[in-house]
Amino acid sequence: MTENHPEELELLAYADGELADPERVAAHVQACEQCGEQLRLLEDARTALREAPLLELPAERRAQILHDLPERPERRRLRMPVGALAAAAALLLIAGSVALFTMVGGNGGGGGGSGSEAAGQAGGGAKAVDTGALRAPELGPLVARGTPAGVASFLRSRGFDAHVEAEQVVVRNARPEDVRRALLGRGHGSVRVVVR
Repeated sequence: MTENHPEELELLAYADGELADPERVAAHVQACEQCGEQLRLLEDARTALREAPLLELPAERRAQILHDLPERPERRRLRMPVGALAAAAALLLIAGSVALFTMVGGNGGGGGGSGSEAAGQAGGGAKAVDTGALRAPELGPLVARGTPAGVASFLRSRGFDAHVEAEQVVVRNARPEDVRRALLGRGHGSVRVVVR
């Protein structure tokens, strides 16, 4: 026989009546003993699976398995790294300075003086911006999801000297940014983490 044998998935689709061209496979299966046997085996296996009773674990065992599963991390929110925040703040500062310089220079102050001189000459025009007041936002306190013992154990597994003291986790001899980075995958929660 020169025709190619149908693949197993094609035979299964034929048995389920899901082929667009079932006549070609039907003709092949009738003529080819090997494919006919394979089709019978697939049909028998499918029938056995459909007739098999569903197995369920006892409620106590299922509850124990669910209890023993590790904590599922919350979905991670897109967080901008501190370096990217600093770069964005710097870009905003530069854009604001350019806009201020353009506004002050466009007030007819002669354009020859510096921006601060022009601002002083303009009287009621734009005021100078105190760039010292623009700072990167403060990072909040370190908190993690889970129990204090679980968070301390998690941090110890990452090489930190972490212990539970007064219902909070105390980490010694570490930098706060390293601890924060380690806790990122753990999710935000209510366990306070103090770095000393």
